[in-house]
Amino acid sequence: MANCAVCKEDIAPGTECPRCGYDNSQVREVSDLIGYWGNVWGIMSFLLIFPPMFMLLPGVFGWVDKVLQPIASIRVGGPIALLNAVIIAFFMFGMRDELHLYTQLQRFRERRGRPLPIWGVTCFVIAVLLIFFLSYALAIKDLLIGPKGYSQQELEGMLAYGSTGHILLKLIMTGCLIFIFVFLSLAAGFLAAFDYGQYVEARMPAPIYLNERRLLKVVLDVVRERLASGSDLRVSEMHRKEDGGISLNVQGSGQLKTQGGQELFEEKSLQIEADRWGRVLKISELGRRLVKVES
Repeated sequence: MANCAVCKEDIAPGTECPRCGYDNSQVREVSDLIGYWGNVWGIMSFLLIFPPMFMLLPGVFGWVDKVLQPIASIRVGGPIALLNAVIIAFFMFGMRDELHLYTQLQRFRERRGRPLPIWGVTCFVIAVLLIFFLSYALAIKDLLIGPKGYSQQELEGMLAYGSTGHILLKLIMTGCLIFIFVFLSLAAGFLAAFDYGQYVEARMPAPIYLNERRLLKVVLDVVRERLASGSDLRVSEMHRKEDGGISLNVQGSGQLKTQGGQELFEEKSLQIEADRWGRVLKISELGRRLVKVES
């Protein structure tokens, strides 16, 4: 079995969906690996794993450690930065569909969140600021921290090597080193997820929650099946929920037959809740039901 590309109904591969009527034989194949890792941001997200790995290589470690000392510790920051870069790269890949859904559902929310490109640029700007702070601290480290063996009184405003102020500064700058790779990885991940969403939308039909006409038809068909056959349904109010679902107020009418064969005409008001895939979650009856005897 496969899922309908529009409403996620279980169907035979490449057949027309009996629920929403979409012909799935027209669906193009989507490769998650190509769609995400195949764009420039996905590639960058993967490549960001290598700088901290490179800094930890035996032939490079000593040189990098010498440059960062005494401002930051590559022994602490390097492994943590590498671990974060790996985790974030593959976490964002795992979240690609959820992030794409987040983008699609923004239109139904009263307070719309920031688009993925804005999140990406924000993370990138934060990373650039952290790079600036770390670079500036490295550039003036000889003015900030005195040589070993000098007391605080002898340094005239400079931090004594190994003092509480020096340790605190080193802790902050090591944190900057770590978070540079965190925010760069997040920036690349957000932008890769956005490009992945564009890739999917170009190859897949619009999901049912973005097609209100189709969504409404599927929901009303389900309600008719649950009510008496031949029921007439008239939508009096429709509201889209933040999760892409739908809430309806419906006037239903139809004929009923008693055991004695007498025909009755029934009218009632219903409130219907359905999720974004058109699956009916709740049918509630509002007010009183009107039943008339057919003359």
